[in-house]
Amino acid sequence: MVRRRPHGAEFMRGVKYEYVDVDKDEQASNNVIEINEKLGKGRNRSIPVIIINGEAVLSEPSNEELDEALKTTSSQALQE
Repeated sequence: MVRRRPHGAEFMRGVKYEYVDVDKDEQASNNVIEINEKLGKGRNRSIPVIIINGEAVLSEPSNEELDEALKTTSSQALQE
């Protein structure tokens, strides 16, 4: 059985987010390539790219990596 990763609101665990379709937005596609290169993933258009507080922090995260990033973000928001 293949387990599909959640996407959209389910994927982001209730955190507000902006969805950008890199197939329809050439500048966004180029940005993803640049971000992936900075994150050490080569000049690939690997998605999703997760940007938190204006900083690219994850590219193609595992569910566990995403959960940890979102927990950290949620706890920071509560402290502010």
